[in-house]
Amino acid sequence: MGYSKIEPLFPLGEILISSGVMNHEINIMPFLRRHQSGDWGDQSVEDYKINEHALSYDLEILSQYHVSTHKGKIETVIIMTENDRSRTVVFIAGELESIPTDNN
Repeated sequence: MGYSKIEPLFPLGEILISSGVMNHEINIMPFLRRHQSGDWGDQSVEDYKINEHALSYDLEILSQYHVSTHKGKIETVIIMTENDRSRTVVFIAGELESIPTDNN
């Protein structure tokens, strides 16, 4: 049996996790690995192409994953890495307005 090494495509920087993700007790580590290795999750082919372009031109990278919570509810977890790769924010769809800015 052989093994393949998966190299990260970009740095995540500081990782911020929303209260929604924490409240649902979602283990984000597998999703961060997928995000960082180019598996953008449950998105369209067009969104995959946008992320591939973003890798080359230092633009924002966005992934989303449908996740079953500890209560059996399906939530969409979004992972967004900023264009300068200084920060990655993990949140539940609908929490966008609560993403901290550089001033927070």
